Amino acid sequence: ELEKQKGGYLVTYADLPADKLKAPTVDQVLDSGKKALEDDFKLKNVKSEPTEVTTKTAKHKARKISGDRDELNLRGTIVLVGNRLYQVYVYGPKDFVDGKEAQDFLASFAITE
Repeated sequence: ELEKQKGGYLVTYADLPADKLKAPTVDQVLDSGKKALEDDFKLKNVKSEPTEVTTKTAKHKARKISGDRDELNLRGTIVLVGNRLYQVYVYGPKDFVDGKEAQDFLASFAITE
């Protein structure tokens, strides 16, 4: 996290239990990730755009997500690879989230195999 009121970066992942992945499609899992952001962070104006993240051997469905709440802005990507849900975000004031450094950070995300 950067200085107070400046914003920050976040990269995280969660391994989803196999039983949670039996019925849902990849799209449903990604949509539930978007919904969790809306609920947990009380985000408004949430947008979700389908995209893909490519590894050496495959393309994986992903979502570019953005939203805001008061002075908090969030932008990032979620992607499901097997049972692992990766999440990469920048958050903070709008000028920080839309800035070159934040764009470069999000663009640098790669899944290695």
